[in-house]
Amino acid sequence: MIGVRRAVTVTVTLVALMSGVVGATPPAAVAGPLAGSTWCQHRDSMAIFGGSSSTGYLTSGYTRTDGTYQATTYGWWKQVSEFAATNWGTTSHNYARNRASFGSYLPGGQWPVTRNAVAELGEVQPDLLFLSLGANEYLAQRDPAEMEANMRAVVDAVKEASPRTAIMAIVQQTAYAGPAPTYSWERYKQRIMQVVIDEQLAMADLRQSVPSAYGTDWKLWYHPDRIHMLDTTHMTFAAGVRPWLFFC
Repeated sequence: MIGVRRAVTVTVTLVALMSGVVGATPPAAVAGPLAGSTWCQHRDSMAIFGGSSSTGYLTSGYTRTDGTYQATTYGWWKQVSEFAATNWGTTSHNYARNRASFGSYLPGGQWPVTRNAVAELGEVQPDLLFLSLGANEYLAQRDPAEMEANMRAVVDAVKEASPRTAIMAIVQQTAYAGPAPTYSWERYKQRIMQVVIDEQLAMADLRQSVPSAYGTDWKLWYHPDRIHMLDTTHMTFAAGVRPWLFFC
């Protein structure tokens, strides 16, 4: 895969620099983790594997009954994909599904939109794929090692189906998994980062853009379930993702 096989130190350093940066364009003098990738050369298409934060669930106007993506006004993916389309004519493909985990994108996954996503990605051959997953494993308190193994399997399958596709993992905000979860969201994040390092991917940590649902001001950011983001929070999330589209 061209461009995502960057030096690990570059990827990790840039993750640290960009965590929480909202609306900024990265300095052109700094080589980004996507440098040299097909995305940086063309920006023709991008795609996403994700859960309910990526479908637009509970944003104003979301009415889908099958749990798949709907392009609502405030959904962060709608905002980011429109931004890319306006600037570069980028087409977007959303394979997210409410309650999806990494395992959902492997053979035998629960829903057609997820278990067929890798095969469809092979046909679409996008320049960039976002992996915005892991939160549902955390909410269900599944073993982080299992999540890591499934993430590796998904990444390997994507690389085989579409070698040209650059991959960026998104570390989502800290949702509420009960008063004293056995596994913290940080534990899952560390597993995600290990795959990013080993597979030489890119990673965007959005936890500093969107405050934790364990904070005292969580009502400003989340629905009453303390899991799903409000419309305004989706806007903040989108602002945190957009700079990474320039990070070449």
